[in-house]
Amino acid sequence: MLYGALIGAAVGLIIMLVMIPIMKSQARKIPRFSQVVPFLGNVNDVLPNINSLLNAEGYFPHYYNDEYGTFKKGNGFWSSIKYIKVVPEQGGILVEGFVIIYATESGLSGFAASWPKKACKKVVDGIIALIQNNGGSTHA
Repeated sequence: MLYGALIGAAVGLIIMLVMIPIMKSQARKIPRFSQVVPFLGNVNDVLPNINSLLNAEGYFPHYYNDEYGTFKKGNGFWSSIKYIKVVPEQGGILVEGFVIIYATESGLSGFAASWPKKACKKVVDGIIALIQNNGGSTHA
């Protein structure tokens, strides 16, 4: 009985040691989702609405790698860490989204951590729609 448990633990450890580097290498290949949404209106009029949407979805302001305009959801233990960045730029608003997989950034496409990515992408799509409905342009 003990012998079987030791073998099971050893096999599990070997699988973890092999799979984690593979998952990390896959995560690095997917860049952040990034889109500049053309915006014709006053940015100060739409940013409070974006903040309200993010707060309603459970995101809170968080500096990530000294980048301002970044919001975080999740702690990495019970739920995946998801980041959304919203920053005014010349002629538009930059919207970025990514998740953290094994301490590595991963964009919102790809198979690894697909559920958190879909949840983050849904919020990003909501932000883009909000910008477009409040003076944004659908022309890229």
